[in-house]
Amino acid sequence: MKKLIFLFSFFTLSFAIIAQDDPKTLHQTARGFMAQADWDNAILVLNRLLQTDKNNLEYNKDMIQCYYFKRDFEKAVEGVKAIINRDDADVMTFQLAGNVYKAIEDPKECEKVYKAELKLTRHSAVTITMRPSIIFIQKTRCGVLSMEKFL
Repeated sequence: MKKLIFLFSFFTLSFAIIAQDDPKTLHQTARGFMAQADWDNAILVLNRLLQTDKNNLEYNKDMIQCYYFKRDFEKAVEGVKAIINRDDADVMTFQLAGNVYKAIEDPKECEKVYKAELKLTRHSAVTITMRPSIIFIQKTRCGVLSMEKFL
């Protein structure tokens, strides 16, 4: 009986120690799932990470990226709105936000994001090269709307 109690307590303690992964290991695990395009498992791991550190920008960006590649744009837009106005938002944050708004074909919000990024970094080559595609989307939408009015 004592052996049984000892084994039970040993296994319980072992599982408790294993379950307490450090955030770096969990983030590497999530990135591994992302590299394999396993978005659901990456989101599960990132949700667990965000429970421990809700304000971590890297975890939030990875979560938005997972939703973006999973094509769940509603949740991606929610995440973008949460991190875009932060003081520690970097160039990648604005790029990710622009890509999400571009994917849902919202050129006005996309343009706002890219202008905000240009204010942050004047010499962002990616932003400068992305702007013509947004202008093209705007002109195409205007062209389609004017064609619909004509017909």
